[in-house]
Amino acid sequence: MLSIDEHISQVGRLFYAIAACDGNLHEAELKTLQYAIQEYEDIVKTKYSTEDEKGSSIADLVVQSAIDEKQDSNTQFIKFKNYFELRSEEFCREQKDVILSLAQKIASSYAKKNKSEIVLIAKISLLFNTV
Repeated sequence: MLSIDEHISQVGRLFYAIAACDGNLHEAELKTLQYAIQEYEDIVKTKYSTEDEKGSSIADLVVQSAIDEKQDSNTQFIKFKNYFELRSEEFCREQKDVILSLAQKIASSYAKKNKSEIVLIAKISLLFNTV
């Protein structure tokens, strides 16, 4: 059974991992990160939610939680990877494509993409294509 808030939280962890993979979280990345989580949340809630569930946004909570935990990018990616491997059936091709597209936006939001962001996006792509 799809837990929408948990699903969005895990994707939010992944987006945070991309934004923070160079060891810094710049203001432009933070804004794009929040936008990306909200965008993904809107897509998922439109597809899977009842009207009652569509009203509550967890985007800000996901970002703040990730910042408060002060975990590195790799830890956040591993948490998402573990979630994805257990629940890959919750991710249709369209959702994977949206995640990769939003990941590219996050990576390009400050000083364009760096090597660590490119590597992480490649790992995500491989994960999506092997499970």
